[in-house]
Amino acid sequence: MAKSRSKKKNIRLSKELIIALVVIVLIIAIVMAAIYFIRPDIFSLIISAITGNGRGQGGDIPTNEILGDRLEVHFIDVGQGDSIVIKFPDGKAMMIDAGGRYNTGHVDEGKKVKDEIIAYVKDVAKISVFDAVLLTHSDADHSDYVDDVIETFEVKKIFLPDYDGEIDGEGGSIPTKTFNDVVIAANKETYTDPDGNTRKAEVIKNVDTVNNISGDGYSMISYCRSAEYYDTVKKSSAQALNSVSPISVLTYGNRSVVFTGDAEGKGKNDTEHWFIDKKIDIDCDVLKVGHHGSESGTSADFLNYIDPEFAVISAGTGNSYGHPTPSTLDRLAAYRDAIPDGDYDGIKEIYRTDNDGDVVLTIGENGGMDFRTSRGEKSRVEVQFETERIIFWIDRRFPQAA
Repeated sequence: MAKSRSKKKNIRLSKELIIALVVIVLIIAIVMAAIYFIRPDIFSLIISAITGNGRGQGGDIPTNEILGDRLEVHFIDVGQGDSIVIKFPDGKAMMIDAGGRYNTGHVDEGKKVKDEIIAYVKDVAKISVFDAVLLTHSDADHSDYVDDVIETFEVKKIFLPDYDGEIDGEGGSIPTKTFNDVVIAANKETYTDPDGNTRKAEVIKNVDTVNNISGDGYSMISYCRSAEYYDTVKKSSAQALNSVSPISVLTYGNRSVVFTGDAEGKGKNDTEHWFIDKKIDIDCDVLKVGHHGSESGTSADFLNYIDPEFAVISAGTGNSYGHPTPSTLDRLAAYRDAIPDGDYDGIKEIYRTDNDGDVVLTIGENGGMDFRTSRGEKSRVEVQFETERIIFWIDRRFPQAA
């Protein structure tokens, strides 16, 4: 009899264990279902962490642990316009565009954008020589102060749209004083080489594929329209003139940053689909949003193709264009990876110069990434998932830029 009672007790314990396991499974299922509906991006990351899926370059979650040499991208707050400075790990430097207008309500209202850009380059970025300056297109909010930058700093290579300005007076040129001033400054520019010799700056047209600058572990490549395409837009609409903006790809530390100028995704400015058709292998970590977040840019097709995790928008406070537009912000917020790849499922965070001021991205040799902004402090709680383990950590508060 005693033996029989013992047997029944063992059976009872086994049933209790089964019930407990079923309850645990149900709880996990409920939690996962809640995560799926509330935070599908986190759900995708959990599944990717369990399965070990990933796309390689750009496929790991960016960490703020920056090790080894570092590269910096400065998105300068110039109001309504663009001005970007890149400092490479070997000491070289590059500028993309230099224009902008402060708008009513801007914290720096009344200051001159030109002086702010030059002061930023000298005092914050601490640059005295540019190895390359790239002007994406001729609009004043991108080109206004490029000639001032060239005249203030030594520049070795200058990349310009395939226009002549008005210096030759020929048909098909872009007869604006702003662009003409840039062309004149570029053709006059000289710099001093390491041996103390004076060299003439190299002026290069943004045509086809251009290797802007490269070094140990990094490269900056611009994918530009053809010379034949330029001939079709030289006296065309503003949208077509914007369409010559190169889509440039910066790579370093297994990370990639995509710069777009005023490229858009439909109509007479469908540079995004032109880029997609080139079938360039890319997995973007940071996207500089095209045309200040205009309605016609940042198409769903483009987002699906480049797969960004962070976005930066350069726009002016209270600008009359309504940039960034609600529709573009909605597309960025709604974006989810077409194919889960082990990184954030969609855009993790959007930085805006109208809200955040100067935005500085730092990329370490190890692939570590960090953002800091100049306008106030910003805190966030990150959930970082890695392929082999899940790490929960709280990011530090962003310090103000120097």
